Amino acid sequence: MKTLSLLFILSFSFGWSQSGEFVPSQNGLIYSDTAVNQLKHIVDSLNLKFRTCDNKPYYTKLQGKGTYFSIEGPNAGKAKMEIESGISPKKLKKKYPEAQLDPDLLVVKHRYKDYAAKDVVLLENVGLNDKEYELSLQVSKDKEMGAKNKGWVFIYREKSEYSNESLEAFYLDGLKSVKLKENYSRLVQYSDCLIDTTATVYLAGAAKSGVRYSYTEGKIREMLNYIDKKLDKPIFIRENSTITAVDTSAVLVLADTTAVDTTAYVVDNLDHKKYREFSERLEEWEKVRLKRVDLLMKTDKELQDLFVAALRYAKEGKEVTDDEFEEYVARYISRDTALELKRNRRVIGGCSMDSSPRIHAMNIAELAAETAKWEIFLRSHLDIMNDRFDRVSDASYAYEGRKTYIKELEVLDINVNDLLLGISLRVGNPSENHYFGSIGRIGRSLSEAQDKENIEKVILNMIADKNLDDYNRVLMYWLFENYNRNLDNKNVVAANNIRLKQAISYMPDYLSKKAGIEKSHR
Repeated sequence: MKTLSLLFILSFSFGWSQSGEFVPSQNGLIYSDTAVNQLKHIVDSLNLKFRTCDNKPYYTKLQGKGTYFSIEGPNAGKAKMEIESGISPKKLKKKYPEAQLDPDLLVVKHRYKDYAAKDVVLLENVGLNDKEYELSLQVSKDKEMGAKNKGWVFIYREKSEYSNESLEAFYLDGLKSVKLKENYSRLVQYSDCLIDTTATVYLAGAAKSGVRYSYTEGKIREMLNYIDKKLDKPIFIRENSTITAVDTSAVLVLADTTAVDTTAYVVDNLDHKKYREFSERLEEWEKVRLKRVDLLMKTDKELQDLFVAALRYAKEGKEVTDDEFEEYVARYISRDTALELKRNRRVIGGCSMDSSPRIHAMNIAELAAETAKWEIFLRSHLDIMNDRFDRVSDASYAYEGRKTYIKELEVLDINVNDLLLGISLRVGNPSENHYFGSIGRIGRSLSEAQDKENIEKVILNMIADKNLDDYNRVLMYWLFENYNRNLDNKNVVAANNIRLKQAISYMPDYLSKKAGIEKSHR
């Protein structure tokens, strides 16, 4: 059949506000006054709990100086033998001048489980202006390599029909983990106090949904189609189309064709005037839809029966719900039930411009707030702030439209700066299910904060503080970089760049010199 020509533009026409994303409530926030007031009471008790809880010790990630080495070709096997004999990086480079050698790197060690639940050790270098390297080792295959914190750690690949013989390695001067100073541990602990580490936004086994996951049959669809037919929902079908029946749960614009792919619709040769007229009719229909459904629910026995059957199937997990059905559940059954249904499906973005995963998260956060489910609310809101969603594809041109909504947290009497710094710091012994934030997104969030002067001072002091581990100092550098990049005032940006260079001058030589900054003599 013909292919999609306008990148789902019509599918998402009603998902975005004119300001770029969510339509604010009357209070200027994306959540209602009811939701905000519910949350304020919970925050008061959480802040009190934090002030009285015992300090928990946190430790830094394993880290230290290292050298990266790589070689490709027939000498890779020889270099492997030299490494196994304990040769130094400089001598190895001298023997194989064609090899790549990058010294004086900050190397950090991570442990995680891969998609197959196997233990993996990842070694990566981080810095201010370094090339990025990493080695990923499956511990089950090489426990000795995965356990090493000093000396050579390498991956050797034999020659194949697809690639040459090669070797990649880090020489580790010695990776160490030390206890995080109390003032920084308290930031991490504050984030754990506010963000319930036992909670998750989505329920186990949550179904995938979204524009690429079509559920066109079943009790739920039967109920929604019944409402659309009863209320004469406007639909748009091109003249002379061979299609005689359409799913009215979405806006479909069809070209002449004998087959329809439900995930993509042909929109070439569209009559834009007719479509605008249709859109206006649909918008007017939507304005009164709920009032008309209210009346139907009271008087139409067939609809009542359809709703009962659809809800039963949804609660039993036999069918996947959608926004419209969940809206009716919240309105006619309970918000708690609607929240449960929303948590039982995970929306996957169809493309970069598909806002549905973020709208779904906002709806979850709103319902969680109204039902006093703080643990669900905060994680869902942080997912919006950190843009933590699955998408089939994602391009950078869509990033700007995804706002961070920091003021929604600021009105709740949360110490927002401490919370965001707490999820920006990295530790080696985090609580299970600890929430780690995106440095790029949090930097952008802080650029919209009320108390910019204080946050600038705090982050710059952290970069300059020799009592903070090097890895977190580098992360704070990138946090400030992202913060400063998103400020509108060019004079402030320029002044901040000078202050940033001053802070970097207090970092260890092997980090500051690569940024072209001389060490401070303070």
